Amino acid sequence: MNIKETILDISGKAGDFNVLYVEDDMVLQKNMHTLLSMIFTSVGTASNGQEGLNAYRTSPYDFIISDIVMPVMNGIKMIEEIKKINPSQSIIVSSACDDQDSLFDLQELGITEFIIKPINLEQMLITVNDTVTNILSSKKK
Repeated sequence: MNIKETILDISGKAGDFNVLYVEDDMVLQKNMHTLLSMIFTSVGTASNGQEGLNAYRTSPYDFIISDIVMPVMNGIKMIEEIKKINPSQSIIVSSACDDQDSLFDLQELGITEFIIKPINLEQMLITVNDTVTNILSSKKK
């Protein structure tokens, strides 16, 4: 399946999903917002973990995509706080950080997927598609 077909497939399954993208690199945030907006009806963005947590507290999200290394509040702390609110929240982490302790912490928190930066568009779409499929499967149960 090519990238365009993957985008159409995902939006056909879950176009009405609400997604939160948390990233401090504003160019990447803008580009990913544009991509995700082609797929989902509602895409929120935040520039750091505190903004992401605040957004999460005010609006429900089907899943979150977040960086780890950010100012104000890092992604791990944000994920810890979100998991206190909703332990089953689906979260994809996208980061260049490959520190073993951080990866272990993320695994312990129960993140859904991990994508290493720089982001490979095809891999990101596959991961988003897998996450959407898992969410939809769990809703049917």
